[in-house]
Amino acid sequence: MAFATSNLLRDGNGSSALMRGSWTGTIGDASGTITGSGYCFDASFLTNSTSGPANPIRPVISNSSGTWTVTVPYSETITAGTFEIRFK
Repeated sequence: MAFATSNLLRDGNGSSALMRGSWTGTIGDASGTITGSGYCFDASFLTNSTSGPANPIRPVISNSSGTWTVTVPYSETITAGTFEIRFK
């Protein structure tokens, strides 16, 4: 199972927007990416692991020429992760 998102919701959050949903990914696959327009402020990806705490994964955020990209590296297979991305 390659990186995938589902159950996507987009909400207004004051002067910014919030995208949230579920995600999955398999160890050994390339890092996942999500892109959008505007400027990304923050991204949080949780593993929601049932064998331990829901450890956050540190995504890499880049902003260039009005497009943001969030890259999600992972070192374990994620089957029930959740995420939030705050952008404008």
